[in-house]
Amino acid sequence: MNVKETILEESLYLFSRHGIRALSKAQLEAHLGISHAAFDEIFQNKADLVQKTVAYLTKKLRYEYGKTYVQSQSAIEATLLMLKNASSRLENFNPFFFRDLQKYYPSAWQLYLDYIHTHVYQAIFKILNRGVIRGEFRKDINLELVTKIMLEMYIQMLNPLVFPPSRYNLAEVFRCFFLYYMEGLCVANTYRMVDEFFA
Repeated sequence: MNVKETILEESLYLFSRHGIRALSKAQLEAHLGISHAAFDEIFQNKADLVQKTVAYLTKKLRYEYGKTYVQSQSAIEATLLMLKNASSRLENFNPFFFRDLQKYYPSAWQLYLDYIHTHVYQAIFKILNRGVIRGEFRKDINLELVTKIMLEMYIQMLNPLVFPPSRYNLAEVFRCFFLYYMEGLCVANTYRMVDEFFA
């Protein structure tokens, strides 16, 4: 990991713990242990740091999803691992992180949405297709539509106007969104795995 990646990793940690707006540029420099001049050499401004941090986050997530697919023994296991990783991330992230992205850093938020609509779409589609072929998911599901619905549920869940972070726990919203939806996709012998996972 080079110096810039180390800074981005630490920035991701800070933003995920405190939110983005809660940290000024000066506070970020202090937390990161770099001077004002050093910051300005690497980043144009705080918005540029946020943009590059989100790009770094999506790169990490792509790697995680790739590992999940390769290491999982079945499509249902791969799906549940993906959901587990997403749920853990929501539990560990300050809910204002996503609100701040949407409200104050639309370019970075769009970068995250692009990642969801391309890489995550392809990953989910691939896993669901694998599950249908192997008889783990129902044969009659419309793969394209189901994948799209799952993505839109996730994006809607992050909408602070629909689920204000001060009122709703995002990890619990996530559970409510996906528990019953996943159960509806499963055949009898995989239904139990989903039930146990969300218990």
